[in-house]
Amino acid sequence: MRKLLEHVEISIKQLSETRWSARHDTVHAITSQLDGLIEALEELCKKNREGEEENIKTWGDAARVLHCIMCFPFLVLLTFWDDVGLQQSINHVQQCVHNPTMNFRAAAMDMSAMKMLMDEKKDKWTN
Repeated sequence: MRKLLEHVEISIKQLSETRWSARHDTVHAITSQLDGLIEALEELCKKNREGEEENIKTWGDAARVLHCIMCFPFLVLLTFWDDVGLQQSINHVQQCVHNPTMNFRAAAMDMSAMKMLMDEKKDKWTN
């Protein structure tokens, strides 16, 4: 954790299973500090190869996370999920659907609007 704090300015937050807005906070933390996060992971991997005292579990974990972060699908999805407008739309629909006094017609309209927004984002990315 010390190495990570040397390279990034904000904390990387644990993923919330319940709130989409918390997911955006987590994704944004990674997106905004990606370079520092990669540097910290590379340093952990490098130090172990040089025979320093990093334990083997830390080195293995750092190597696995670094491999996943450097994959093209991860980087594309990270950029996609960091889109604030999309996250706000998803969060709004989630709140509406979980409201016990939900109006089904309004919820369906919200979901339709979210689908249109996703389609617009998809079209923007493919052109």
